[in-house]
Amino acid sequence: MNNKYNCSGVDENGSTWSTTGFVIESEEDASKHYLFFIEGPILSISQYTDVFSVLRKATEDDVVELSVTSGGGDLFVSEVFSNELARCEAHIHFVVDAELASGATTWLMRADSYEIDDNASFLFHESAYSVPQVTSSEVVDYVKHSEVVGTGWLTKYYSEFFTEEEMNKVKKGYQMHLTGKQVKERLDLLQQENNKKKEEIDSQLKEFETQQTLSELGYNDLKDLLKAAQQEVKKRKELQ
Repeated sequence: MNNKYNCSGVDENGSTWSTTGFVIESEEDASKHYLFFIEGPILSISQYTDVFSVLRKATEDDVVELSVTSGGGDLFVSEVFSNELARCEAHIHFVVDAELASGATTWLMRADSYEIDDNASFLFHESAYSVPQVTSSEVVDYVKHSEVVGTGWLTKYYSEFFTEEEMNKVKKGYQMHLTGKQVKERLDLLQQENNKKKEEIDSQLKEFETQQTLSELGYNDLKDLLKAAQQEVKKRKELQ
């Protein structure tokens, strides 16, 4: 294991942040396991350029593991990070041992697999904005715009994670605290439902492909196929 990436700093409030990454080379094949430890508030894109670089170059044979402890931060930086995860071809494995809150929780929703400590602390809430120093009418427009953006953000990531009642409460300012165990239970259920949907889609595609193949066969082909099937049935009867 080689220490490949290291970036850290302190925000205006004295809170420290750091991003440390390693690359684990496979001895059996060309695949790579990238491991990042991310800690602290989400402030700027420059904190994560090393992570983004890896997410862009990682292939479907690779694994990118993110161990994150963060109380959240800038909504738009969180969104950039989340979109980079969505674009990545590699398997995303997400680890939460302590705290994950606000915008950082959206990253977990992009993961292909996860490890979450039962006692980890999670906080979900609607987005918060600072109103710029502008005219009264501009403030009204800004608030309306922010509400649209915030509602879209919540729906994008949590429409299946929250119940309808929970979603409505969060949209009205309710801060939802969950333990790691509670989050895992919800994610496990979502994963089961998604796997079931995938199986149904695969089954439908297989049936469609079979029908498509049959429709492309000519009369003589179908006749030969039927004859072969009859011979196979006769052979099995003889073996019995």
